[in-house]
Amino acid sequence: MAETEFQPVAVGASLSQSHFLEQLALDTRGLHEKVLVESINLMVNKFEYRPEDPSQENLDHWATPYETFKNRGGDCEDLQLPSTMP
Repeated sequence: MAETEFQPVAVGASLSQSHFLEQLALDTRGLHEKVLVESINLMVNKFEYRPEDPSQENLDHWATPYETFKNRGGDCEDLQLPSTMP
């Protein structure tokens, strides 16, 4: 899989969820579906794995794809969900 030039500008912590999704759609407009999927996977694979807080042992927060992109990390399911978006 080759690196792409895709670098979304929509991953800022101050962006609202709807603005994030709008900007992501603009950033990826015109990309072939395969390139889009590869680009998202490349980004998510660079995110940091962060396990759940052990003090919250009975709670398992599933972050939205927006939260995962904003935080640039998450636990197992948080990192898996954005890869299934397209």
